[in-house]
Amino acid sequence: MAAGWLAWLGYAANWQAGDFYESLGHAALSWRLAGLSATCYAQAAEVHRADLLWAKYASDAAAEKAALNNVVRARMTAARVLLVAQRPHAALAFAEDAYRADYSNIAAAALLWRIRHATGIASEAKRELILLGLDNPAPEILAALGELFFADGDSEQGRRFAQRALSQSTRMAEAWLLLACIYADGGDKQSARRAVAKAWHCATDQPVVRHQAARLYLQLHPDRSSLLVAGRGIDYWWQVAGYWVQDHSAFLAGLAAYLIFLFFPAIGAQFRPREGIQPASVPASDETAAE
Repeated sequence: MAAGWLAWLGYAANWQAGDFYESLGHAALSWRLAGLSATCYAQAAEVHRADLLWAKYASDAAAEKAALNNVVRARMTAARVLLVAQRPHAALAFAEDAYRADYSNIAAAALLWRIRHATGIASEAKRELILLGLDNPAPEILAALGELFFADGDSEQGRRFAQRALSQSTRMAEAWLLLACIYADGGDKQSARRAVAKAWHCATDQPVVRHQAARLYLQLHPDRSSLLVAGRGIDYWWQVAGYWVQDHSAFLAGLAAYLIFLFFPAIGAQFRPREGIQPASVPASDETAAE
């Protein structure tokens, strides 16, 4: 029964797709299992890489571009997970792979130098990012520079670069998160709360940023960190439950369908192929039996 249950869940969740491994990585990240989460995203990158090879073989330019973006995104997410877990040397390999996969990706280049800054080459990383920003002042580069200045203790420069990034893209989740961290570090909790809310809502496709925003949110709202008396914190946990259901809707639908077929066999029988109906045998009468 356990084997059948796991097989059905894998089938329902489409385990051969990269999105399945990314959802597993997201779930592992929510439980703060950084190593498992990074492994799941690395496996997702391999699946997307196989899709990229098939797209190249079929000469499908649109599918090739989409698969390449998926490869870079999955590897960058694995690198971000390990960076947040304070394992920059392990994150560096994923960041380098993401950058090598697409040298034109500005976000991958910015992440690479952020991680190299964390590994100990701070001055070189900051210089290279400044040079990149002079050639292409993209919001990803500006937000990365702000994080580097903030990590080095220059909160004012970090705030300026974050605001410059937001002036170009108001939905830059990493810039909002950086502003929230800077405000919280400076004691301006009201501004930090507004910024972390912006980061949460803008990071719809960035699970690591959402994870960091959720942790900072709990620090700024200690009364909502658990279900206390008088219902305090219920609104937060209700939102968390809603987002979890939304992110795992395919998994929950597959589980519900399996349980229905398991505990209600009559429903499952309606979907099974029926064999030819044989005419019922007529019992012989007493006179026929006597003959």
